[in-house]
Amino acid sequence: MPPLQQYVLDPLFTGDYDEQTIAEICMVIETALSSLSDAERFKELVKRKMNERFDGVRTLVDVVRSRRDGKIIKFFISIMGVRGANMVEVGGSWRKITDGMKKENLKDDEKQKLLPYNRFFVGFAGPQGVRSLQDLAAYQVAESYGTNLEMLPIPKLLKKVVSKFNFEH
Repeated sequence: MPPLQQYVLDPLFTGDYDEQTIAEICMVIETALSSLSDAERFKELVKRKMNERFDGVRTLVDVVRSRRDGKIIKFFISIMGVRGANMVEVGGSWRKITDGMKKENLKDDEKQKLLPYNRFFVGFAGPQGVRSLQDLAAYQVAESYGTNLEMLPIPKLLKKVVSKFNFEH
């Protein structure tokens, strides 16, 4: 049975990072999300894992909670300072290497003309899955009946909720 509560990462802004670096950042965050038990533990786990994987990175994780009941709505994740594969250091600052350029072939004057590198990653991680008793009931029905919802003697509204938990047997 899949876990009842899962969190899904939504990268909103990835700066100038290359695809490989973005994938590595997301993998670290998703690993922490998969073992999520409480918000404080998640915050510390993300920070620790990011520092283990990327030296000198700054990580901020905030929890966005519901005003009504205090439940977690989303995690806001901001990461700065990861060294991407498509960047070069020039006089203490980082510059962006554009497609087709090779770091080792650049001369010092060419490096000076490169644009500054945006080293920010911002994302949200929100819950996906069971959040209420209605969802729990729908989850259990979907697990039992799979995609054969027409056979169920239940109201249309509940069928709609059940359909979001369709499982392939």
